[in-house]
Amino acid sequence: MDLMSGKRVFVVDAGGRGNAIAHAFARSNAVERVYVSPGNAGSEMIDKCRLAMVAGRPPRSIPELLAFAKEEKIDMTFVGPEGYLSEGIVNIFEEAGQRILGPKKEAAVLENSKCTTKDLLKSLGVPVPPCCNFEQSALAKEYVRAFCADNPGQGLVIKADGLAAGKGSIVCSGEEEALSTIERIMESPRLFGPAGERIEIEKRLDGRELMFFALSDGKSVLPLESAL
Repeated sequence: MDLMSGKRVFVVDAGGRGNAIAHAFARSNAVERVYVSPGNAGSEMIDKCRLAMVAGRPPRSIPELLAFAKEEKIDMTFVGPEGYLSEGIVNIFEEAGQRILGPKKEAAVLENSKCTTKDLLKSLGVPVPPCCNFEQSALAKEYVRAFCADNPGQGLVIKADGLAAGKGSIVCSGEEEALSTIERIMESPRLFGPAGERIEIEKRLDGRELMFFALSDGKSVLPLESAL
């Protein structure tokens, strides 16, 4: 966005993250109005921010979001939820001539498929814990039994491949818990639905987790903050 006044920004998100992003945009002198959808009770407490509404309700589907952006002459849309990204909202907005910040559907697969991401990291030589992907629960159980026999006392992490609202990873302390987890994800009650049709099983690592964030356009990288 160039440094001109009167810009209109559209934030697609429902949680605290969306409000934080909306607040950051609102602090810019270049921004006149920030719309948030679906937003929450705190969204309109932010200066310059309004809940996006169409016929008395927030737009939610991608066609509705696109129509709102066009109607309100939005200068840039920011998308938070990975579900929209995996459905190709960035591709659709760009094809319609709308400026939008986020990865295209082809890149969002790194967020919506843990198995694909691990396979890519391994192919690039990026260090990852020992892991394997499975589409059949019987083969997954065989792997667990063999792993636990060779590594007594070593825990495992079992992950549903697809999007599971941040709850698709289950830490298991041993063989019995791991076998039960495989059954609950892949057989019954299928805890994560279609997201659990494929799973990743990896060696549990002990220690502190460090996350490092950056923005990239595919050519350059802008480092942001890290988090423990």
